[in-house]
Amino acid sequence: MKSKTPKTKRRFSQMLCVMSIISLTYILLFSGFYIHYYDMDYYNNQFKDNGAAEKLGEENASFILKDLLTYLNIEEAEERVDHLSYFSEKEKSHLADVKLLLTVIFSIYYLAVILLVFSLIWFFTREKKWKREWAKMLLWAGSLTTGIIIILLLGALLNFDFTFQLFHKIFFPQGNFAFPADSLLKTLFPDSFFTNFALKIITTTLSVSVLAAVVGFAWKKQLRIKN
Repeated sequence: MKSKTPKTKRRFSQMLCVMSIISLTYILLFSGFYIHYYDMDYYNNQFKDNGAAEKLGEENASFILKDLLTYLNIEEAEERVDHLSYFSEKEKSHLADVKLLLTVIFSIYYLAVILLVFSLIWFFTREKKWKREWAKMLLWAGSLTTGIIIILLLGALLNFDFTFQLFHKIFFPQGNFAFPADSLLKTLFPDSFFTNFALKIITTTLSVSVLAAVVGFAWKKQLRIKN
């Protein structure tokens, strides 16, 4: 019985380390999106650049945006007002799909944060070489995230339209994501908006993930030298 206990603990540690790396990778991938998704100044500046502020009026565009974000962020049970009254039925259908996708993304994000915090505490309190485990998490998660972002970036640079369409076909298989140029959604969020938004997210995510990988590598190397 005594001989099995260390093995069980070792296996649990290995499993927890893998899950922590996956969790941290997910957090790194979506932290850039999470940050810029709530950046109201970015939206308003884009509305000025893409002409939405001129066509709709700066205050109207900002008001519609706030209503839209309120709809996307509140729980179904909390809905009391039709925040999408400005949009067509087809646009409402697409936004309902967007809301569902964001709910899934953010739910997994919070779950990943909880799992990562639990893992960090567990290694800190149960493992003598907890620093090595933390360094490993940073190195692997940072490297994985960097690799994923580079692949996505190459796809966007080679053919952004194809990558953009592929993304929508995967996450919105219903096909309700194409709108005429004069629709409200296209007026607020033309293709240039998503191009700039994607580049902003990629820049943030790539910077953070490379930093995590470098810190993890340097930390792991330092611990190896000390040992």
